[in-house]
Amino acid sequence: MEGFQKPWFVCGGWAIDLFLNQQTRQHADVDVGIFREDQQFLREYLNDWQIYKVVEGEAINLKKDELLELPIHELKALKGDQEIEILLNNSDATDWVYRREETITYPKEKLTQYRDGIPYWAPEISLLYKTKETRSKDEQDFANVLPHLSQESRQWLKSAIEKTKPGHGWLAGLW
Repeated sequence: MEGFQKPWFVCGGWAIDLFLNQQTRQHADVDVGIFREDQQFLREYLNDWQIYKVVEGEAINLKKDELLELPIHELKALKGDQEIEILLNNSDATDWVYRREETITYPKEKLTQYRDGIPYWAPEISLLYKTKETRSKDEQDFANVLPHLSQESRQWLKSAIEKTKPGHGWLAGLW
């Protein structure tokens, strides 16, 4: 992704590890996020890769000029033994928009952080996605990140979880 000329960022568990500046657990894959409006640029950038859309867990060939809309939000790119999972993120002119609840937004100017030149999104966004079906690795990620979150990040995450998963166990830890 180094030469991709549009915003991109590591998501998920690796984003959390970049935030913490250490690998805290094993990861099955690397998730890379881009903004939905940049998907055609990505396809041009990865023109020698096989690109599939993921629909209900199944990889399906992507038509040449097909532009993906919600609910589809995932692409897989394959080249030899390399695989990238690409997550399409919604946004408007100034904000990232949570695809599961459009009233939840995050300023684009604060979305991307960097570790050793690698862009990753704010850890509170990874944690928000992990509230849908919280697994043991998600609990581990939350426990690792919580002591390092700013008060502003904690408040944003708490508000977002209250809207999407009222009663979620993490709310008590966010005060």
